[in-house]
Amino acid sequence: PPFTLFWRTNRFTASQIASAAYPRQRINHYPKSSEITRKDSLYRHLRRMRVIFGGVYDYIPLTFTLPNEYVKFCQFYAAQRDELAEGEPVPTYICKPSDMSRGRKIFVFRDIGDVTYDCPTIIQKYVERPLLIHGHKVDYRIYVLVTSFQPLRAHIYHDCLARFSVEKYNMGDISNVFAHLTNTSINKNSKVAGDYKRGIGTGCKWHRAQIESHFDSCGVDFSVMWERIETVVNLTLLSIVPVVPPYQQCFELYGFDIMFDEDFKAWLLEVNFSPALAVEGDVDEIVKPRLMGDLIDTLNIPDP
Repeated sequence: PPFTLFWRTNRFTASQIASAAYPRQRINHYPKSSEITRKDSLYRHLRRMRVIFGGVYDYIPLTFTLPNEYVKFCQFYAAQRDELAEGEPVPTYICKPSDMSRGRKIFVFRDIGDVTYDCPTIIQKYVERPLLIHGHKVDYRIYVLVTSFQPLRAHIYHDCLARFSVEKYNMGDISNVFAHLTNTSINKNSKVAGDYKRGIGTGCKWHRAQIESHFDSCGVDFSVMWERIETVVNLTLLSIVPVVPPYQQCFELYGFDIMFDEDFKAWLLEVNFSPALAVEGDVDEIVKPRLMGDLIDTLNIPDP
C-alpha cells in the first residue's frame, strides 16, 4: 500500500528499501546500520578506530568478545588476580549478550566461575566509580537521528533521559540488578520503583531540565558534559560510515546510552537499534512525543 513513513522495529528487506520512492517515502532503517547496535560489532569497530586514531576512541571499557576471546579473557583475569596486593578487592566485570536489549541476561561478577553464556557475549571491565546522583547509579539515553551516512549528517535531540537504578549503588552486593543496572525495563519492575526516593522522586527517569537543575545546584556545567556526549556520538557514527550504503530514502533513530564516572569521563555503554518510544510516565510524555514530532519535521515527511 502507499505510504509516506514506513516504521518498524526490525530490519527491512532489500526489496522493501529499493521500492521506497524518495523523497515522498521514507523508511526508518539503513542496511548495516546495526553494525554499532550489536555490542560485539560495536567493540570491533571502535577497537579498529582506536588502533588508527589513538586515545580519542578510549571511551568504551576494556572488552572481550565471547566465545572468540574467552581464553584471552581467562589469561587477563588470572594476570589481574595475581597482581592484587593482600586485601585488595578483586576487579569487577559485567557480562552482556551481544544482540539483546532491555537488560536481559546481563550480570555483574567477580569470580570467573560465574561466567555462563549461551549466545555471543561480551565481557567488560565494570566502571566501579560511576557519577552518582543522590547515591543512585544513572546513565543518559541520547536520541540521535541520522539522515545521511555519506556524507555523515546527524541530529542530536536536545532533550534526553536520565535513567536511574531505583536502589542505591552498593558494590557490596553486585548481584542486585536494581542497584547496578539502569535499564528502565528492569527497574520499573522493582517493588520500590514507584516509591519516593530522596532527591530523585518517584519513578526512575528525569528529563533534561531536571538533569540541568541538579548539576547547576552542584556547581557543574552540564553543557560541558553534553559536549563530551556529542563527541562520543560523532566518533561512534564515523566508525561505520564506510560500510553503510548511501540510500536517500533511509534514516535511522539511535538510542545512545552513555554514563559518566566520578572524573566526568563519558563512557559509551551501548547503542540501541530501535530505542523504546512507549510513553510510560510523565517524563516520557515530556520527551518522546516531541521527539517524534521533531523527527518528522526534520525529515520533511509530506502529509499522506
